[in-house]
Order: sequence, then structure tokens, then C-alpha cells
Amino acid sequence: MATKLLTRRLTQVHRQLTSFMPAAAQRDNEELRQFFMQLYPVFNNLANTFIEQIERHPEIILTDSARVNLYFSYVTALIDVSQAGTNTRPVNICVDFSEDARFNQYVLTVMNTFGGNVIRVKHALRPETDIYVSDFKAPNLKMTQVIWPNTPTPHDWVELAQDIRNCQSDNTGSTATQNHRTA
Repeated sequence: MATKLLTRRLTQVHRQLTSFMPAAAQRDNEELRQFFMQLYPVFNNLANTFIEQIERHPEIILTDSARVNLYFSYVTALIDVSQAGTNTRPVNICVDFSEDARFNQYVLTVMNTFGGNVIRVKHALRPETDIYVSDFKAPNLKMTQVIWPNTPTPHDWVELAQDIRNCQSDNTGSTATQNHRTA
């Protein structure tokens, strides 16, 4: 079943490559690539191997933007397939930065890029929220809080990934443990 799902997801990636590949946001890619390398080293290696195999064909010429999109598309497909069929509930994350709506959208987009079935990211705080990511501490919230007063570094993304893994390993689904971390 996983092989069929993986084949279907990779076929979608390749159709996108041959029909329409949107331009990548080059500025953010290295931080996100480092994040994937830390969180999913096997998927990182597989994605790079897939791209190398495509580039061996002289009739296929990949632009830098296409390489970047392929990389993230492959990693996302692998994450989605690896999480399919697991009984773990997604980690719910609220992104709520006070000043800049564009920064909120940037963080939401980055998280949704790799999220797959692992996380659900919203801008609104909900009862099922496991992790609250913001630029300020909310003392009344009884959940893991990640405070980023500045643009997150690759290290900040890795720490968030650890928080996500910690929430995944919590079999009770409880968010009663309070954790405040400031970048």
C-alpha cells in the first residue's frame, strides 16, 4: 500500500516538473533545506539521489529553481507517505506573530511545506493547539510556546522540529506541560 501511495505521489511530482513548476523563493530555501537535513536525513539523501538521477539524463535540463522545487516536492512526498497509515494524530500549531502579517504568512508557508500529515498549522488558537509559535510569551496558555522575537535561524527550526517530535511521542495527547523557549 505504501509503495502504491509513494508511486502516486512521485508521479504527481514528475507531472509537475514536466508541465508547470512554480518559481521557488530562493531566499528561504537554504534554511529550510538545513531543517529537512536535520529532521529527515534519510529523506534528504533520497531527494538528492532522485535529483542526481534525473540530471544524468542529458535531455533533461534542470534550472536552479526546478532543482529546489523538486527537492522540496520529493521530501514532502516522502514525509506524506511515511506518515500515511500511522495512528499518530497530527501536531496542531498556532502561528501568531503580533506585528507583521507577511511574517505570519511566511512561517505558515514554511511549516505547511513540510507538514504533510505530521502537523496542522493555523493562524488561530484552538482548543486542540499543541504548540504556540509567536514573538511574545502568552502566560495564560498551558501548552508548549516557541518565542521567536526575530526571524528564525536554522537552529530555531530544528528546535521546533524537536518540539513537534515531543508532541508526537506524547501518547495521551495532553498539552498540559508548559514549555517556553525563546530564540
